[in-house]
Amino acid sequence: DWLMPAFGGFDVFSFNSYSKKPRAAAAEVSRRLNQPILIGEWHFGATDRGHPAAGLETVPDQVERGRAYRSYLEAHAAAEWCVGAHWFT
Repeated sequence: DWLMPAFGGFDVFSFNSYSKKPRAAAAEVSRRLNQPILIGEWHFGATDRGHPAAGLETVPDQVERGRAYRSYLEAHAAAEWCVGAHWFT
């Protein structure tokens, strides 16, 4: 709460969100700041190929990774507070 007044100088509030679905907290931040939100970083990893560690949010394989990617983007595109999301590689 004590930081909220400092955010009035921004046009868009940005943060990383590794949750598989839009967080209610993001909508609340957007409402309180009266600003849209840009998701600065997110990903879904799978251990069936590539790196041996899947990262913060995991799925079993590349097919599920594609499904998770689509679901995440569609859900955030439908959120009135979200203006974009950057995929982290």
